[in-house]
Amino acid sequence: MTTPEKFKALAGPLDNEYVKQWKQDGGHTAAYFCAHAPEELFWAARILPLRVRGSGGGDTSCADQYLSAVNCSFVRHSLDRLLSSDMDFLDAVLVTNSCDHIRRLYDILNSKKQLALCSYLDIPLVNSSDSRTRLAAQLRTLKNEIEAAFRIEITDDKLTKSIALHNRTRELLARASQLRSARPRLLAGSEMLAMSVAAASMPKDQFNELLEVRLAEVEASAEGSGGATAPKRLLLMGGMLDDPAYVEEIESFGAVIAADQLCCGSKTFSNLADENIDPIQAIADRMLNHPACPRMLCDYQTRLDDLLTALDEHRIDGVICQRLKFCDLWGGEAVMLRRSLRHDRSVPLLLLERDYLTAGTVGQLRTRIQAFLESLD
Repeated sequence: MTTPEKFKALAGPLDNEYVKQWKQDGGHTAAYFCAHAPEELFWAARILPLRVRGSGGGDTSCADQYLSAVNCSFVRHSLDRLLSSDMDFLDAVLVTNSCDHIRRLYDILNSKKQLALCSYLDIPLVNSSDSRTRLAAQLRTLKNEIEAAFRIEITDDKLTKSIALHNRTRELLARASQLRSARPRLLAGSEMLAMSVAAASMPKDQFNELLEVRLAEVEASAEGSGGATAPKRLLLMGGMLDDPAYVEEIESFGAVIAADQLCCGSKTFSNLADENIDPIQAIADRMLNHPACPRMLCDYQTRLDDLLTALDEHRIDGVICQRLKFCDLWGGEAVMLRRSLRHDRSVPLLLLERDYLTAGTVGQLRTRIQAFLESLD
């Protein structure tokens, strides 16, 4: 299996070969749902942090007992997997207040008492000095909970080493992102998404080794740097998207995803934690300095400025914003984006609404993508 194929496989069901080996070696695992998560804190306790996905499942019959059909399909599919035996390899779960749907998921999981630890982080909605102090206090409480639940001590030295490891992952992914923009025919947007999802699905030290090999291959190759005609360069943005096949459908028309602003993509590696200050505070600062998402209601102008900068940096011809049905946050964001891009830059924008599992909506997706790309000519 080639390295790109391995990354794509790791973006599938969460119970992959690396997780199985980790459990066989006696390790613990912890699930989280959002890019605003302190992965470093779990790794410092030798607990493997894994970003939850609902892929690999079918219906949501278990979750439907608790959540209605007008709840986010990602939340329903993820809850369904967590309530079934598919994820019985998990020992802990951390839920953040990403949105009201995820918030309710915590209430359900906490009432079930299936895991050794079920924790909740109330991440502030604004980035301020007081917010960073309050978040650091919550992280110290979480640290104490982890230590008590798993009878392990998390020292500052362990945290500092964990931060350095995760920063290395982010640096490598950022390097891959630049290669995607410079040589998209050789490192496609779909592979880039598979990489970033894989990074949240296996031990970071092993992931870094795999990614370094792949980046060396791309950088050494003389292929993929040119072509008869310049493809349309797109920026893909939106909420929860962890399926590289969705991006492949867009790329199948000859366009390239030269950049992204996805919560499973660039938002996971766009900034580093400070390795020279108190490690808990460094983790808190990074979580709040993380590229703002629509839950940060007062930061729309910051998000727009970041988008406009990316349009210039990556020479973008058009923007695709995909969102899950019933996602209130991205629903409002999409309306503002349409107005702003028309007013500030006259950049074409395609808004796509989808269910979490996309296999049943590929036909509609292809029709709309084709029409959008034709409108760019």
